[in-house]
Amino acid sequence: LRPASSGRTAAREASMGQAPALPGGWQEDEEVFYVGVGHGFLSGDQLVYGNRGTVSGPSTVKDGADYRRVAVKFPGNSGPVACFVDALTRSRPTETIGGSWKIGEELVYNGAVRSLDDGDRLLPGGRCEVVGPAPDGSPEGSAAVMFPGHSAPVITASLSREDEQLRCTLLGSCLDMCLATPDKLVIPEKAEVFALSGSGSITPSSANSSSRRCCRG
Repeated sequence: LRPASSGRTAAREASMGQAPALPGGWQEDEEVFYVGVGHGFLSGDQLVYGNRGTVSGPSTVKDGADYRRVAVKFPGNSGPVACFVDALTRSRPTETIGGSWKIGEELVYNGAVRSLDDGDRLLPGGRCEVVGPAPDGSPEGSAAVMFPGHSAPVITASLSREDEQLRCTLLGSCLDMCLATPDKLVIPEKAEVFALSGSGSITPSSANSSSRRCCRG
């Protein structure tokens, strides 16, 4: 996806009485919706998933791939943008992608530390914004997300909402306590330390009552 030219080629063909032949069967002035990954340009123009635009003519980037693109004018942009035809549709797309994510939603990355080819890094707990769908064939739950300070969106399925992440963390802590065979258990609400007797009963311990740790045996 690159900034398009002014569309002079299309205007020249029209002046000769010929309707410009556009890739994908699109027609000039036809309404389209963008369904690719959202991102911005250095000019300040943006492509946003779900935005409605108007086909303004052929793409004239002249990089050998214009046969796969058309120029589209989106409201708020300074000029037409060359969009691949497979990133355009005639019907308004759904806002839900990847099964349950929504465009513009803030998620939490819960995968492993990763270094990307462009030098950006993915860190567990990093917040990101959903900007578009993942390519066909991606793992279930995948989405294109943008991290603050990154140069480009990232496709990943290692995502969760912040409240889900908190529930998982708390559940993990509870399971650690419940499945262990500790010498001492802590009841956080009372901030008291209890000892597990040989018979299995819980009795107050003489340990420091201000402790909030689970001590495994």
